[in-house]
Amino acid sequence: MFQVKEELCVGCGLCIKFCPTGAISLIYNKANIDKERCIQCSRCKAICPQEAIVELAEIVSLKELKDTFQDLEKQLNEIFKKIERLEKH
Repeated sequence: MFQVKEELCVGCGLCIKFCPTGAISLIYNKANIDKERCIQCSRCKAICPQEAIVELAEIVSLKELKDTFQDLEKQLNEIFKKIERLEKH
């Protein structure tokens, strides 16, 4: 997720021009990112001359990570089983 550091933003509008989804607008001469429309492409962060756009890290619990990897492992096992069945035919 990206966020604008308002104290650094000078309202130049470059981020607006480079956003492919139109997720950025100026509010009171400061960039504002619509989190619903943002696709996390990071073009705005790369183009900002003031480095006013920063990426925030999402906090995920260890349990969430373990659950995600267990689900992925199950899906991979199913895929490997299907591949084996296809190879037998």
